[in-house]
Amino acid sequence: MAGVAAWSLARKDIKTLINSAQDFHDQTAVGWEDEEDIEELRTTTGKLASSSKAALDLSRRIEATYGDTIADLQAFKDTTIFSAKYRDHVSAFEDMVFVHMALPETMEPKVAAAVATKDSVLSSLSTFTRMAARRDDPAAAAFVRSFSCVSQAWDDAVKGAGLSLEDYAALRAFKDKSNASFHAADEPQQALLVLESNSPVPEDVQPYKEPLIALLRILSRP
Repeated sequence: MAGVAAWSLARKDIKTLINSAQDFHDQTAVGWEDEEDIEELRTTTGKLASSSKAALDLSRRIEATYGDTIADLQAFKDTTIFSAKYRDHVSAFEDMVFVHMALPETMEPKVAAAVATKDSVLSSLSTFTRMAARRDDPAAAAFVRSFSCVSQAWDDAVKGAGLSLEDYAALRAFKDKSNASFHAADEPQQALLVLESNSPVPEDVQPYKEPLIALLRILSRP
């Protein structure tokens, strides 16, 4: 509602100008002897009052139509700027955690390959979290068993660096927040319904519509 408040404040300022112009218009004849000058001044101040009223009406229409949108855009801008300013510090902490990870000397080849870089570790941990919620799937359960040592090593390194797992989880969410508006995906089932409907798709992404439908059908399976 910040946009509405801003327009309300501006409207008060315009209203003050209107009142001042009107008062000046009504009192200009006092002490003046030249009728031609008086009439010209009255005409000018009358136009000023009329223009100010028009500006007030316009501000009311803008407030009614765009007030909340302006507030939302400002909030989005503030959040994005704040997140962009501080998220790199989370990345720097993750660099430190990666360097201090103590992984088992013997790991499955696919696990060892998946922890060669910090980004690959973070990607594997994201997959680990998703697969942990699907333990009824044999392949997901096997992945969790294979990568549990990576998850444990990462958690130990986070705590060893002096941060609680709860705080780290919050910081991960904060780091992702600046991307949230650009990657605000629906659940696969909902996204599939939208794509399969007659909802318009931008022309430049039309070539990707059918492949996306095929992908979402796979992800929507029980």
